[in-house]
Parts: sequence; structure tokens; C-alpha cells
Amino acid sequence: MRFLYFAVPVMVALGLTGCSEDEAAKARQEAEQTAKDYAATEVGQIWSDVLASYDQLTSLRITGATVESGENVGLDLAVDTDGRCSGVMQLAAGSFQVLSDGQQFWMKGDAAGWSTLTGDDAGATLADQWVTGFDGDAGGMAEICDLGAFVDQLKADLGDEGASGGGADQVVGTDLLDGSPVVTVSSGEDQDVSPITATVAATEPHYLLQMTSSTLGQMTFSGQNEPVEVNPPTDALDLSTLG
Repeated sequence: MRFLYFAVPVMVALGLTGCSEDEAAKARQEAEQTAKDYAATEVGQIWSDVLASYDQLTSLRITGATVESGENVGLDLAVDTDGRCSGVMQLAAGSFQVLSDGQQFWMKGDAAGWSTLTGDDAGATLADQWVTGFDGDAGGMAEICDLGAFVDQLKADLGDEGASGGGADQVVGTDLLDGSPVVTVSSGEDQDVSPITATVAATEPHYLLQMTSSTLGQMTFSGQNEPVEVNPPTDALDLSTLG
């Protein structure tokens, strides 16, 4: 009887595990088929689907590395349509934390980061403290918290692709990304940038999930429509109050 007392739960558990594995395999097959079905869509329509997916977008997390003015910039930033943002930016030398509540913008960087940004010896003075009240180049950095501008630029770029029927663009593969079906689209040659490889969700909404280019870098897009948490600092140095 003792044997049965312990054996029955084990047998039940094994049975449930087998069902779970079968269900997981079935779900994977269905997802793979969904990706293959969407891969048959014309590229111009895929770009149009991506554009449509951003009509209801309220927030986005952007991670990866890109090239700005010839410099590599690492980014892990959550932004929303109200101008709120929170994240980290890595420059060629130094790094910054950035925050915005939609009304005010703050930065907290190390000495190397401030020296890189300002081009002077301000690094030692401003290092490791929250700073606000910017103008000039630092003030312009607040634009990274403008999700609307990012989406507008994305729509302009993808709109050109869609209007031309995708040009030399083509679907080059399918895959599962975190278990969800996706298609991979490769752009044609461009005189200014290298070909771009884009990963697009194969189910609605058809979000752009990844972009890779040898000249533009690699970016991953996630956290669509998730809240952006911002905790404004209470002890920030306000440069606008300094003489």
C-alpha cells in the first residue's frame, strides 16, 4: 500500500507531463505554420501591416546599439507617447541614466560621459548626480524621449518601402521569437546604408521587433503598450538656475 501511495502521484505527474509536451509541440507547429503563411505575404503589404500596428502604440522599449554622427551609442530605453522615458544610454566613453516625466528631463552620468557630451572638464563637477535644466547639445538629448517622433520617422522610412512595393526587399525566413511566429525581411541595397534585416511579428499587431544593419547597428523593440515607470529625482541640480 505504501508503494501505491507514492507511485500514484508520480504516475499522474508523468501523465500530465506527457500531455504538456504534446501540447507544447502542437503549439510550436501551429506557430511555425503561422509564420510560413505570413511569409507568403507581399513585402509591400508587410510594411503596410507594420505601419498600421503603430497607430495604437502608446509605449515601447528600445534596446541595442546604433550609430549617431559616427559614434556607437548603446541604448536601453522605455518611452511613451506622453514623453515619459526611463533608461540608460552608453556612449563611446561614459554612460548616462535618463528620465523624463513628459514635462522635465533629467540625466545622471559618469565623469567620462559628461566630458564626452560637453567637450570640457564639466565631467568632474556633474558626475554621478541628477541634472536638469539643459540647453544646447544636452537639451537636444531629451528628444530621445519623443516616441511620436520615432514612430513618425519609422513610418516615413517604411512608407517609402511600402509605396514602392518593397523594391528589392524580400522575405528571407521565418522563425519563433520567444515562442511567437515571426518573419524576417531583408531590404535591398541603398547608397547610404547597408541592407537592413527586419524581424516582424507574423500575427496582429504586426510590430517591428528587431532591426539589424552593419552601418546602423542592431535594435530590438519590445514592451509595446506597457507602462513606463518614472520616479523623478528630488535632489537634481537645475542648471537653469545657475548664473
